[in-house]
Order: sequence, then C-alpha cells, then structure tokens
Amino acid sequence: MRRVAVLAMALAALTAGASAGEFQGDGTGGVARACSEPWSKCSSDAQWLRRVLARVGYRNIGDTGSALTTPIVVGHVRQLRYDWATSAWLPKPPYRRLYKVGDTTVYGDHDVRIVWSVQGVGVWVEPPPSRRTVARLVVATRAVRRSR
Repeated sequence: MRRVAVLAMALAALTAGASAGEFQGDGTGGVARACSEPWSKCSSDAQWLRRVLARVGYRNIGDTGSALTTPIVVGHVRQLRYDWATSAWLPKPPYRRLYKVGDTTVYGDHDVRIVWSVQGVGVWVEPPPSRRTVARLVVATRAVRRSR
C-alpha cells in the first residue's frame, strides 16, 4: 500500500474515530478488532493513557473513539490534542529523532505528531506539545504502570 494512502487512512481514523479495536504498532491506523467498543472505551492501553494524562494534570480528557483528546489553546484558538498508544513501535522514516527525555528518545514527523516507546507501547501525540509538556508526559508514561 502506498504511504500516502496509509497516512490518509490514519488521518481518517483519527478524525472520524475508528469503529473498534486496538491500533497496530506503526501508528498508521491499522485496526485489529480487540473489543466491540471503540479503542478509547475498552482498550487497557486507553485506560492506562487516561491515568497518565490525569497524572500530568489533564482533567477534561475526551475521545474520538480512536484517540484520547485533551483541550489545548494555540494562540487564542481552542483546539484538541490527540493522544493514543499502539503496540511496540520502531523508528522509521519519516520519523526522525528529535530529542531525549532521560533515556527515552522522542521521534517526530515534520511537526505533525511525536512518538516514543515506553513499557512495550508507542505513545503518540498530535500536534506535538512543548518540550516541557513532552517531558512531563514521558516521565508519567514511565511512572504509571501499564497492565498487559
């Protein structure tokens, strides 16, 4: 499958909400049916990520079905940030190393989203927050135990 088609599918899944299941490891939106509800409602990874976001201080955590959402303000415009987790992720183009938080490497793809691996999953954030927020998120993803 061509990369453009894969990226278009991922964007469609994020904006419309996947109908059910867990994302696969490359973050491009391949969905394996794991439950009868959307990922955000039934996945243990979604439950873990909710605890991570709450630990960082987010109180209004929503979802699209395929991702968790947190409200952000960019300039004077209110937007949503999308957060999701996939099975283990290995770096590959177009993702490049951006920086490290402790011993965790954060990768990105041209300011669209970032990803890092922790506790056997890839954690994805779109759009990328500030480095300070990323550091808080990375530390929280290492500290909050994920059930497997």
